[in-house]
Amino acid sequence: MVYTCATCYRQYKTKNGYEKHSFICKSQHSNNTTTMDDFKELPTQAFMMKMIMEMSAKITSLEAKLFTVLTAQNKINETHTAYTKKETLSILNRQEKEEIEEVEEREWKNYKEWIDELQIKTTDVNIILNKKMLRGLVTIIKTLLRQQESPIKKIGQQYYYYDDNEWHEFTENGLLDFISSIRNLLLKKFNDIYCKKFPLDSENSSIFTSMNASERMQYLEQVKIMTNRGVSSEQVLSLIIK
Repeated sequence: MVYTCATCYRQYKTKNGYEKHSFICKSQHSNNTTTMDDFKELPTQAFMMKMIMEMSAKITSLEAKLFTVLTAQNKINETHTAYTKKETLSILNRQEKEEIEEVEEREWKNYKEWIDELQIKTTDVNIILNKKMLRGLVTIIKTLLRQQESPIKKIGQQYYYYDDNEWHEFTENGLLDFISSIRNLLLKKFNDIYCKKFPLDSENSSIFTSMNASERMQYLEQVKIMTNRGVSSEQVLSLIIK
């Protein structure tokens, strides 16, 4: 059964949620000043205490959302620490639960699922070839993290990821593994591009067919860039978290 507010027409699945909303909505949308006499039945003290606690939780959640938006827009200094890591995780998971209840659809994919389905584009490979590994990889990862569907959030200087249907703190090792995964996907895409353009010799898989000397020279130079082990994941991470 669906309960509909007679004032704003918002719908609720549970009677409890409907009653809590109606009590507040009536006073908010009244043209005249609402007094206690306007309510035929007053809520119990326990009901009011529960409502106050839930409103407090929602205010905290809204503060976290605003903080995230302003941080993304560079309107809050990255060193700002409004909440502890434990508080932030609690806020994120409560926020996620509220959004599921309201729209019945999760906004984020689980991290593992997102990584498995991540599609690296030819333009991403070109970014590495043009900017070299360090700058290119930092650019690509920052772009991925800004995507709407990214299951990774940055709040202050800490990263969090969404997996197993809840938010977790990203450890340093976890972030390094994430960077390595993106790097491997880029190398795979690079190889796929060349294999499509120059099919491998059926008898010798290390030789591309129809590749002339100039093209082979270019390929070898690009391989050096794509496999540059002089750039570590730690270096990339240091630039990402700035």
